[in-house]
Amino acid sequence: MISKLKKRGIVFTFNQKGNEIWFSDKHGDVYSVSLTNFSEPTLQLGHISLLMDITITPSDDFVITCDRDEKIRVSRYPYAFDIYCFCWGHK
Repeated sequence: MISKLKKRGIVFTFNQKGNEIWFSDKHGDVYSVSLTNFSEPTLQLGHISLLMDITITPSDDFVITCDRDEKIRVSRYPYAFDIYCFCWGHK
């Protein structure tokens, strides 16, 4: 299925199983797409500013995002709405 939702990704990462890709757009929203059934992008989390990087820990426990405003957010994976902690003032 070809997505009707047009998104241009800025940063990308795969989960450890390699069956899902997470990407952010220029507004700081993070989406996930299943690579097994090519589903529509699902909004997972959002930041106020542009994201600089996304990573998922090797144990598939956390998704870590950092934004242009020097904030690092650690959220539980795959339920990114559950914020574990913030790390402030990093560059």
